[in-house]
Amino acid sequence: MKILRIFRLIALAGGAVLILQSDFWKIGRVDCRQNENPCSSEIWTELTSLTFGKNIIFFPTDKVKREILREKPTLKEVKIKKKLPNKLIFELKEREGIVALGLEGGEDFYIVDSEGVLLTKAKESNLPLILLSQPIGLDIGQRVEEEEILRAINFLTNLRLNLFEPKLARIISPFSGEVLVKGDVTLLFSLKKEAQIQLDSLQLIFSRSKIEGKTIRKIDLRFDKPVLTYE
Repeated sequence: MKILRIFRLIALAGGAVLILQSDFWKIGRVDCRQNENPCSSEIWTELTSLTFGKNIIFFPTDKVKREILREKPTLKEVKIKKKLPNKLIFELKEREGIVALGLEGGEDFYIVDSEGVLLTKAKESNLPLILLSQPIGLDIGQRVEEEEILRAINFLTNLRLNLFEPKLARIISPFSGEVLVKGDVTLLFSLKKEAQIQLDSLQLIFSRSKIEGKTIRKIDLRFDKPVLTYE
């Protein structure tokens, strides 16, 4: 009896394997959204050639995610959903340009995201600009390595998140930078202190200046007690 049960289990397992490997599970439909919009024809073609005819049950989603991110470093996130019996859904999220990097006196801009990944090169930009003293020498998809530049990008990113509007910034030293924000107020900030701590002080300073009716022209956030210059 035990031998008969074993044979039955083997037969069932073999039948299940045959069913799972049948053409019924071959991928025949692919849906792709890129930042909530339909993917470009180029990406459609690549995904179709990568997936069509593959078995959806055994499709290696994690491996494919890594391959896509490696081939397209300007993508921030890739999600792959399986919809049985034969449909794959791709959701791609592109990195967003947050600031521009440019040489003083130069003509080209390097558009980077909040993590310092170079997304594109451009002749003009409406993004906040960080002026550099020397070229960064990066290709599309590569990440800025200089710590002071990354910290400056982080500070400007947080300025925008806190509804301040940075315009032009420069790195003064490995320890500090300055940025001009909307209203022609110059901020001196530390590249060593946490950005949010400095921005909390900034919010409080602007709130008080509105109540007092004073016009601020310069704020030095590098010290525990910020230094203010009024009009």
